[in-house]
Amino acid sequence: MSERNLSVAAAVAFAVVAMVAGCRAIGLPPVVIVGGSSAIGLVMWLRTTGGRAVDPDLILPPFLLTVAALETHMAEEYLTPRPAAHPAGRFQRPWAAAAGARTSCPGWSRTISTRPR
Repeated sequence: MSERNLSVAAAVAFAVVAMVAGCRAIGLPPVVIVGGSSAIGLVMWLRTTGGRAVDPDLILPPFLLTVAALETHMAEEYLTPRPAAHPAGRFQRPWAAAAGARTSCPGWSRTISTRPR
């Protein structure tokens, strides 16, 4: 088995196991969103750089912009009140509404709770 086929098999296995575990723990709607994203990401990876290495000088700027956008998004989620249309309220998940969904943010020294204030 080639290294690429092994990587694809590992990625598919991880995505399937994570989606099944997530479906049992948090329900179908959030899993469809995350699982669909992982499937699209896998297909795009296979069509673009799945078989060859990318020059680090080309990939580093978009990667850093993505990390910065994620950090900005997590800060925005933490600092602004959660609207009624937020997925945690829409899917009525007790882990998100009552217990408070927690996200560990790289670079931040604490855990963020998304409980309504």
